[in-house]
Amino acid sequence: CMFNISVINRDTGELVEDINASEYNIQWTHHEDAGRIHHSIAIKNAKYGEKCWVKNYAYTPIARRLVEKFEELEGVNVDEILFIEDTEWEPGGAKQNWKAKIKKAPKDLTEFLGYKYIIETRKYYLGQMDIERIILVIYHELLHIDVCDDSLRKHNIEDWSNIVATFGREWSDSKCNLKNILDDDFEKWEKLIRTETQMSMFDDSKVIDLKLIK
Repeated sequence: CMFNISVINRDTGELVEDINASEYNIQWTHHEDAGRIHHSIAIKNAKYGEKCWVKNYAYTPIARRLVEKFEELEGVNVDEILFIEDTEWEPGGAKQNWKAKIKKAPKDLTEFLGYKYIIETRKYYLGQMDIERIILVIYHELLHIDVCDDSLRKHNIEDWSNIVATFGREWSDSKCNLKNILDDDFEKWEKLIRTETQMSMFDDSKVIDLKLIK
């Protein structure tokens, strides 16, 4: 789908700029509101840096459905998230073989493009996952967003225990079939655990199920 973006001087009718585009992000200001920058964000699939691609076309619809379904994600503004995927990374000597991570967007990116958060994934991992696990990865990253103050929450097993209790600690690597949490027949999470330590859902930390302790 192609768009024609025309910038016209309303006073003279002059065509200032004529742009052919498949996708676009537009910023504009009004003198009436002290020059505040407004945004229209529509880039969903484009190169981002040397090795990443914007993946909003794939992951934004998933994130939107997750926010609509799960009350623990209430208040998350999906339109403020830029999804990018590293298409070149492969395992090597790196110690941090993470599959996905979220971070606050740089202030300039927020100011000029409107994104507050960046969720980065690695194609090496997600390209091998079924849709059920990809949805869980996106859900897991959305849980980091604290809508109260726009900050990011650290990994805490008490906040993420529902994933572990329902699908097990190795859910992202196991080969067994998982339920799709967006299906209508998935109504609630299993409940678990309490621990004082913090952990990543992707690390090798041990989890103690209190139901097993008599």
